[in-house]
Amino acid sequence: MTTSTTSTKPLIDLFVSVVLPCHNGEDMIADVVLKTHSILRERYSFYEIIVVDDASTDQSRERLDPVLKKIDGVRVICLSRPHDLDVAASAGVDSSIGDCTVVLSPSTDNPDDIPALVDLVRQKNVIIYGVPTSGVSRHWLGRILSVFFNWYCKKFLHIDIQRGSSLMRAMNRATANAFTQSKDTRRSLRLITASLRHPSVAYSYKPITNQKTKRTFWQDVDTAFDIIVSISANPMRLLSRLSISVAFLSLLYNIYVIGIYFFKKDVAPGWVTLSFEMSCMFFLLFMLFAVFSEYLGKIMSDNRRSEPYSVVDEKNSSIMVDAESRLNVYKET
Repeated sequence: MTTSTTSTKPLIDLFVSVVLPCHNGEDMIADVVLKTHSILRERYSFYEIIVVDDASTDQSRERLDPVLKKIDGVRVICLSRPHDLDVAASAGVDSSIGDCTVVLSPSTDNPDDIPALVDLVRQKNVIIYGVPTSGVSRHWLGRILSVFFNWYCKKFLHIDIQRGSSLMRAMNRATANAFTQSKDTRRSLRLITASLRHPSVAYSYKPITNQKTKRTFWQDVDTAFDIIVSISANPMRLLSRLSISVAFLSLLYNIYVIGIYFFKKDVAPGWVTLSFEMSCMFFLLFMLFAVFSEYLGKIMSDNRRSEPYSVVDEKNSSIMVDAESRLNVYKET
């Protein structure tokens, strides 16, 4: 945390946390941090900048060392292994302590949007999610899958995932606390903010670069299955229901075979015995599938309590807070 005293304009008495998840961003992360610091220092009494390095393999961490010695209120959290920017952003939100937390992608989101995002959170008391005017370019099959995936999540998982939303988020302290307490081990920022079911408002903005990120159809498929399986045992529940339905049909066929045996005379030798054995076997097999599916769903739910990520290193600004009069610490007891 740091306090701002250099600006001549009246500062807003608010603690703002800005989370910047980064992976291999050596060419721009230092400039983004400096620009973000300048914006926060001119407007807010208290602020912090949390850079979460998603196990970068370039010189991102080294580029931030001079920044830590130059400005205050900056923390760098280094994850032990690469995940994705959603998980890195979640690590930053978990560590934030501000009244308002803003998440930006350093490669696409402009720090100039921070004041507007903070104002929306204060006025509407909702989650703000960014919708870029130029976003991800998908294969046409991926677009169809996206429509079906959003329908499935809303219908069966009761999660309304905002279509076309980016990593940009803004939330108040209550939402950030609920986010931190979430037990979803995948720690996907967009997924958890949607599953909280807090009121949300879209914020349309122009990204820094107009270059669209291309995703293949199989990348969309992998992401969809990863999300569905990681947050819910619903697929296993559907499998158990399907297994029970097939077992019931096998039982009806068994009754049909018995009826043929008693009421029809010209039956091929061995047909009744073979059909009866097969229907009994399928009945038992699919009942076992149903039981195993329920147990697997229970195991999946219990395993979500494991740690989603680990921090390998953390750095802080070496510049001390210069407004001692505003520290919330008593000198005398």
